[in-house]
Amino acid sequence: MEDIRGMKPELTDTTPEAAHHLRKLLRARSGEERLRMASEMFDAAKRLVIASLPEAVASDPVERSVALLRRFYSRDLEPAVLEQVVARLRRRT
Repeated sequence: MEDIRGMKPELTDTTPEAAHHLRKLLRARSGEERLRMASEMFDAAKRLVIASLPEAVASDPVERSVALLRRFYSRDLEPAVLEQVVARLRRRT
C-alpha cells in the first residue's frame, strides 16, 4: 500500500497498541510542547547528519546546506525540483 505521494509506508516494529498509546500521550501535551519537541528532534537530526558529513562538506556552508537538503528532502521533492533548489543554493555564494 502506498501513501498519497506514492511512497510505501515506513516499516515499524511498534505494535498498533503502543503506537496508539504514544499518540494519546502526545495529544495530551500542549501545542507549544509538541512544537518544541519537534524542533528539538529536528535540531538533533540535523546535528547527526552534519556529524556524518565529510569535513570538507560540513565546513562549507553552501555544501552543508546542499547535503542537508538532499538528506532531508530528496524523498519529498521531485528530482528536477531538488536540483533547481541546489542550483539556487550554490548561486547564492
